Amino acid sequence: MFARAPTPLATAFGPVSAGDLLALCERWRAENRAIADDLLARRVSHSELVDGRWQDVTMADAERHDRVLASISHLPHLLAAAYMAQVSREGDADLRLSLAGTGFRDFTRIAAGSAEVWRDIFLSNRESVLDELAAFERVLGELRKTLEDPDPRALEAFLEQAALARRLWDGRSAMT
Repeated sequence: MFARAPTPLATAFGPVSAGDLLALCERWRAENRAIADDLLARRVSHSELVDGRWQDVTMADAERHDRVLASISHLPHLLAAAYMAQVSREGDADLRLSLAGTGFRDFTRIAAGSAEVWRDIFLSNRESVLDELAAFERVLGELRKTLEDPDPRALEAFLEQAALARRLWDGRSAMT
């Protein structure tokens, strides 16, 4: 099941490990079996869950859930953490960080999350995270090739496609 809450789920209950969060979801499902079974049977997209605190719910099997969350949640966190680690390990890290602006801040914001929680998430969804990381590496390889060759038109097309995808997603998310 995918659910998008008005605020991040983990913060709604305070700091919890991934295992604790999964246990909390399982406990809710066990205590609300009739609602959960009805939602599964009807494949509802809007929820009656948790006293209406959820904005949307989409039902999915565990494999699809893990794959999608690895893509839209886990990999972004992994990349932000890797980028922050790379910059902070450089000999001139103090200078770089003193000059960093809003783009750097926005990209690395999630790297400040709980190492314990994210360790548990990455390890519990290891295969899906590795699959998404491999897919990202393939795209990064395409981008690297446009810089190494260099191919200005291919680079511009790559950037334009990403910009268009982002604008379309932003428009979709603004409608919900």
